[in-house]
Amino acid sequence: MVLGDKTEDAFRQSMIMSKGSLSIFWTNSSLVAWIMALAMLLLFWPLIGWIIRRLFKSGGKD
Repeated sequence: MVLGDKTEDAFRQSMIMSKGSLSIFWTNSSLVAWIMALAMLLLFWPLIGWIIRRLFKSGGKD
């Protein structure tokens, strides 16, 4: 993924400060954790929707 120059610089600085640990993005504040959780939910939403549809289809046949 190509990010803007300022974003890449900020990411690089954060990684240097945390000595390469990605946990810095989760532990800075609860706002960051909520945004990351929302991003993960949106990323996996198609899979979640597919699972829900399968459950409802198989639920009526039993």
